[in-house]
Order: sequence, then structure tokens, then C-alpha cells
Amino acid sequence: MGRFKKVTSGAAGAAAPPADAAPTVTDLSLLTTMSPLPLGGVTTIGRVTFLFGNTEGRWPAVKLVLSGMKTGDRDAPQVLVKMNMKPTPCPSIDALVMVSNAEIRDAWRSSQGIIPESLVVPQLASRELSVTFPAPKRRRDALQSSIQILAEHPHADSFPMASFDVLELGHVPVGQSDIYVACCFKVAEVGPVSGEGERFRRQVRVVGTEEGSTESWTVVLFDSHAESDLLQRDRLLVLAGALVSSSPRTLLGYANLSCLMEYRVDDEE
Repeated sequence: MGRFKKVTSGAAGAAAPPADAAPTVTDLSLLTTMSPLPLGGVTTIGRVTFLFGNTEGRWPAVKLVLSGMKTGDRDAPQVLVKMNMKPTPCPSIDALVMVSNAEIRDAWRSSQGIIPESLVVPQLASRELSVTFPAPKRRRDALQSSIQILAEHPHADSFPMASFDVLELGHVPVGQSDIYVACCFKVAEVGPVSGEGERFRRQVRVVGTEEGSTESWTVVLFDSHAESDLLQRDRLLVLAGALVSSSPRTLLGYANLSCLMEYRVDDEE
């Protein structure tokens, strides 16, 4: 049996743009289509819609609706952005999207990591923040392959095996291997789950690591409308730069690790 392990990227994060710098609004298709982002990275702006944090010493995060998208649009991409404050050395702060906003950081610090939504409405809801997404560390054309879901769900026999494209958008060191992966999981292709809104685990094998090896991962997918439910799961790994579609049947992952995922590194050789 494998062990559960949270995996983080060792790549360096992108620097925050100066406060007076005019952000570059990029074509949103770069963030939502199945094509790699340019090596130079992407900078865009968004409007704050929600701010959350926790009490575990991690950074707070801001959820943005990208400019030019309708707030009520079910398909509008949203961004979870970590703040650029380092309270303590922590591997999870590497390769995160940086946003410079001292007011948010100070509020987070004074409230022990919990920022009520009431703080966002009067102070931040109408504010636009610039966001810089880090560029991929390097291109790996060989990794434009696919991953296959392995039968682990108790009702796996009731739906077909599904494969999903691998987007080479980030660098994830796992043990002695390097995995470059960010995935778009089309949940509708793997059939229903037992129980309304119940999460289920599926094991996927990522093909295309260094020296042709493979690593096993356990992915947690959700079929739920409730974003608060997604954000509060125990082992939920919500990383900066993650694009979360508002559609309950589609989860979009971007950058160094896909969002809404739970990873297991198997002990088997």
C-alpha cells in the first residue's frame, strides 16, 4: 500500500509586478484551451470575489474572476491566488503565483490566518489585482501524451476507461523523478458516482517521467456545486495558479500541480 504524500514543486515562483505597473491583459484562451502557455509566463488581472485562509500557517488566497468574463457565467474561469508572504519556511510556498497587496497580508496575519468574507466585500470586492502566472520551466514535447484512469472506484465496471490529455505546464519533482504535468479532467466521461455530491478516488498513471518511468497518483475528483465544500476537504491541495471551472462536471488544473487533487506515491518499485 502506498503512502499519502503532498507533493510540491521546487521551481522558483514568479516575482510580483510593481504596484504601479500596468498589467498586461492576455488572451483568455491561453488559460482555458488545451495548448501550452508561452515560456515567458502570463500576466492578467482579475476582480476579487472571495478571500479565504486557514490556521495552519499557510498563505491566504484570493479568488479572482478574470477580467472580461461575466461573474454569473458558469464557464467563467476563476483563479485561486496565494499571497506573497512567508510567515515560516515551507516547501509549499515554492512556485506560487505572487500577488502584492499589503492590506490583505496584514489582515491575514492579524487574524491568525482566517479572513472573513465580510472583509472582502467592503475593501476588496471592487479592487482589481494583477496576477502573474509562472512560465513552464522547460518544454517537453514528448509529454503531450495521455494518462489513463485505473479501476479503483467501487463502481468502475459500470463506466469505460477514460484517458485525458496531459498539459505540460509545470515541473513537479517526485522523489528522483521529474514529472511535468497539468491535466484537464473531464469528469463526465467516467460516469456517475454513488451518492449526490460524493467525492471518489481514482488512480491515474502519469506517463512520460524521466527515463521512461511511471508514478502512481491518486486523484480526488468532486461532483459538487459547493465551492466551500471543495475548499474545506482535509487533504485538498489547492495551489496557486489553479483554474477552477464553475461547471460541476469539469475541473481545470493549471501550473505546477493540478488543483483539487490528492496524491499518493506508491512504494512499489
